[in-house]
Order: sequence, then C-alpha cells, then structure tokens
Amino acid sequence: MMLPCVQNSVETMLFHIHEMPVIAQQSEQWEQQRCVVRDLTVNCAILSGVCAHYYSISDDMKQQMAGWHILHLFINMSEYMVQHRLHTRGDAFVELQCEALTSIRFCLSCIPFVIKSGASQDVLNASESVLQVLLHTLDTSIVPSPLAVMQNSMQLLANLGFVLSYEDMVQIPSMTQLEAHIHQFSLHLPLAIQGDLYTSMSNSILNSAISLRGNSGVSNTVQSWENAYGSLLVPIRESIDQSAVALHQNEQRVLEHAMVAQLRRDCYLVRCLARSVETKPKVAKDAFFSVFQASFPSLMALLTTYFTTIRKMATSNTPQSKNQIKSALKVVNEIVRLYAQLLKSIRKEMHKETVSEIMRTFVDIFNDSQLSGVLYN
Repeated sequence: MMLPCVQNSVETMLFHIHEMPVIAQQSEQWEQQRCVVRDLTVNCAILSGVCAHYYSISDDMKQQMAGWHILHLFINMSEYMVQHRLHTRGDAFVELQCEALTSIRFCLSCIPFVIKSGASQDVLNASESVLQVLLHTLDTSIVPSPLAVMQNSMQLLANLGFVLSYEDMVQIPSMTQLEAHIHQFSLHLPLAIQGDLYTSMSNSILNSAISLRGNSGVSNTVQSWENAYGSLLVPIRESIDQSAVALHQNEQRVLEHAMVAQLRRDCYLVRCLARSVETKPKVAKDAFFSVFQASFPSLMALLTTYFTTIRKMATSNTPQSKNQIKSALKVVNEIVRLYAQLLKSIRKEMHKETVSEIMRTFVDIFNDSQLSGVLYN
C-alpha cells in the first residue's frame, strides 16, 4: 500500500518539479508544496523501513525482488534530485534528498540476494548509479549541496562495503575513478566532508576485507584491498613526512600559513581514519598500523618543532608573537588529538617503545612550567 503511494507522488509531483518556476518563500503555494514534499519524505522513511526489516531479509524471491525494485525507486529519486539541484528550492527538498539517500542505504540489504541470483551486472549498474549520485552531490562547481546532504552521501558510500566485495567494487567505474583521484578531488570540499569522504572510502574497503575473513582462496582479493587501502593512506602519510623534512631543513617555514593549513588537514584526516578502525576487528587495525607506523617519528619531530617555536614566541615581546603562538597551537592541538585517537584505536598494535616515547614526551611537556603557562593561558 505504501509503495504505490510513494510511486504516485514521485511520478506525478517530484519528477515534474524542474518544470515549475521557483515558488516565492513564505507564500501560500510554497507552504502547500512544503507539506506535499514532507509527506513524501515521511512515506519514503516508512517504505525504506519496511524494505529493510521485511522485504530484504525475507527468503521469498518475490519479497526480495520487491526490495530490489524499491531500491531502484530511491536511486531514481536521488538521481533526479541531484541532477536538478532541488536542494536550492528550500529545506523541505533538502530533507527529502537526505531521506532518499538514507533510504537507499536501508535497502542495500537486498543486494547479496540479487548477486546470488546471478544478476551481478544489474547490481554493478545500480551501484554505478549510486556512485554517480554521490559524486554529483559532492560537486561544488555549480551550487554546492548542503552539508547534511553531503554527510548522508558519505554514510551511504561507507555502507557499500557491507554488501559488495572489493572485487565487485573495483568493477564499478566511478569507484575506481574516485579511488584514483580522491586526493585531488577532496581538496575543494569542506574539511569535515573531506574527513567523511576518506572515512567512507576506508570503511568501504575495510568492510569488504572483514567480510573475506574465513574464506579460502582469496589471496589475490586480500592483496587488492590492502593495496587500495594503502593508496588511500600513503599520500597523507607522505605529506606529513615531507612537512617534517621541510621544517627540519628550514625552521623559518614553521608558521607559514600553507604549512600550518597542510599539517592541520593531514593530521585531521589521519585522525578520522584512525577513528574509523577503533571498533573494527584486528585485520582493520593491522592494516591501518602497517601503513601509518612509518610516520610516527615524523609526527614526534613535528610536535617537538612546534613546541620549540611556542617556547621562543613566549619569550618574545613582539606584537605578532601572540598570533604566532595561536597559529603554532593549532598544529599542536591537531597532533595531540591525533595521538589521543591513535592510542584509543591501535595502542595494542603499536610497539611498546613507541607508546612509552609518546607518554614520556607528554609528561615532559606538562612538567615544563613555561609551556604549561602558555597552554593554560
């Protein structure tokens, strides 16, 4: 009963919105349209809930196929809304777009059944459509999507790994494109969304990897996901290493705006990636540790460099010294927060000597009266 209701609203109302002029806000017609759109949003939530908790987990083929058709309905809705940038028409459309993305995520549970039925290519085609929606959602070249829409997109991306093996994902053109260009593609996005994007890509890869545990004859696939995960982290790790080398060679760059911004971004992204493995099985923690452990010395060197800078600035009476201290503290804050997350996520994987050095460094810092005075002021 709910499916025909949603289908009718989509066909008769939603898919014709682009033909209508933008309605003046606060007008009676605008309020009427908002009510209709919000009714559709609620009905989508109900339908996706039914799909997730009934159709998609049923053993009956008809029920499973019903879930598959509902998934396609939400994909078509999302394609239309992102193509016509309906979020520009007001908050009701933003809420509907978020709900459509969430509904796709809820309905993904029917995909393993469809793959088992032999329709793998249909699944890959549907997944390509989903990835296209996500990439268009992140496109800021025309009218940027609201933060909430981007965040819902990233949650959807993260969930693909639960229903698709990594072998399947690399057959999706947009996924391989995103993997290859994520480091350039992410730069134009807000930092919070960059973190979500890296986390979502990490989760998609690792969730596929976790699903392989206990399977036999998957050595090639294991190597594939490990390589992909390494490709995601290595450029960030190398950027941190390069910053440490650059500052060792020329300490005058320590307060350069570009250097401070780069270090804050890199540390934030690694912290997001570390947080993403905190509750995952050991195979995920080991994968993160094996890639990032090489940067532990660079991270410690950077922390020492910026604390040395803060000490120097604290003894200076120049007008700009306070601003310079604030700038240095921004980097220190990101490094300290990264260390805290590393100890939460992979402490057991880290070498005892590394953990001891970290703890010793922090004890020395907080026992330093000059630094403590700066930090608490």
